[in-house]
Amino acid sequence: MKKSYLELILFFFCLIIYSCSNDGSSPDNQLGQVSIEVIGIEKTNGTLFSISILDGSGNVIDTKAALDELPQSLNLPEGTYQIFIQSDLRRARNTDDVVYKAQSDLFDLAVNQSIIVALELELEQHTGWLEVTNVPMEGRVNAMSFVIGNYIYVGGGTAFPNTRLTDWWRYSMEDNSWSRLQDFPGGPRWGSISFNIGNRGYLGFGLKTSLGERSSEFWEYNPNNDSWTRLEDFPGGPRGGVISFVIDNKIFIGGGYDRNNNALSDFFSYDPASGQWVSLDDLDNLPSFVYSSFSINGIGHIIGGSLTDSQMKMSHFSYNPTTQLWNELEPFPGTEQLLGIAFNLNGIGYFGLGTTDVNQNSALTEIWSYDGSNWSQKSDFIGESRLRGVFGSNDSFGYIGLGAKPANIQDLSIDLYLYYPETNN
Repeated sequence: MKKSYLELILFFFCLIIYSCSNDGSSPDNQLGQVSIEVIGIEKTNGTLFSISILDGSGNVIDTKAALDELPQSLNLPEGTYQIFIQSDLRRARNTDDVVYKAQSDLFDLAVNQSIIVALELELEQHTGWLEVTNVPMEGRVNAMSFVIGNYIYVGGGTAFPNTRLTDWWRYSMEDNSWSRLQDFPGGPRWGSISFNIGNRGYLGFGLKTSLGERSSEFWEYNPNNDSWTRLEDFPGGPRGGVISFVIDNKIFIGGGYDRNNNALSDFFSYDPASGQWVSLDDLDNLPSFVYSSFSINGIGHIIGGSLTDSQMKMSHFSYNPTTQLWNELEPFPGTEQLLGIAFNLNGIGYFGLGTTDVNQNSALTEIWSYDGSNWSQKSDFIGESRLRGVFGSNDSFGYIGLGAKPANIQDLSIDLYLYYPETNN
């Protein structure tokens, strides 16, 4: 009996020893050592990262996350491996964020071998929305802006309770900073249209006084010497809520409403090269105003609009400058909205972030793209919803900033966001 009891104890003791020796680990003398060298690691700006070890078939066998520095070495059994490094941050939300990855080639590791594996860091291009440095000016609505090269120009507008502004500022993409420019020489102006053609900015229309005096003035900005030049006035007279877009370096403008909110239907083009306004066919088939507009591939587009002060619509029309004909397209498929932002970016039009009621008590964060045939919803705006902000684009990015919070037009924003094209939703 005692012998059987001792044999049983001995059996379990041997079983425990066997289990410990077969727990999947390998003695140090059966391992190889891998040191990791990342070319460009200084570009990570301290963003945490993860390291994944893959076998020769591409299967992940181990991952170490939330690292702030590279391990001195990795001890691995004999085999074929690949190492993948990726920032824990998958999408940048401001200019301090860095998104990156690095991947090694396949390599073989033998027992007791020590090797160095080099990986070259790849910085991911920004996509979607990115917050940049706040605007160092007084919060405002109905300001004007345009982009020339890698600079965004912003100015004018109105602050509360009754401040009409003339200051202008420039944001630099290169160093994420703002600088003060010369004031606009035409006096206070807000609610104007503004855009660029080549390396010049343009500003037109808008309100000049708190009594509702509208302007038909047109101005050109030269960034080379920070100066404004008044051009020939718009021949159709003062108005608000105009249709406007740029095609082949010409400005197309018309429609809108007069001081008594009567819809207007005249339409003009302006060629900065000749300095001439040309009268075009009237907009008789477009009996509404306050459209959002962009142009892509030589065609102008207008979306939304308002039939009356209490009725919105989601019409979509295109304009061919060669034939001077308007074509009604399928309605915008997103949420019905008014006062949405619109810009074009690399042959794609963008529209959204408008208000869902004519009293402007709410605003959306959704934005859509249009490729000339189909609409596609993109990533929602990451900032607070707003109305009557500034927006625009160049060949690389779009932007939105300033504006007022819905339902409280005195709650003003001073932030600025850039938008980089997304390859998918």
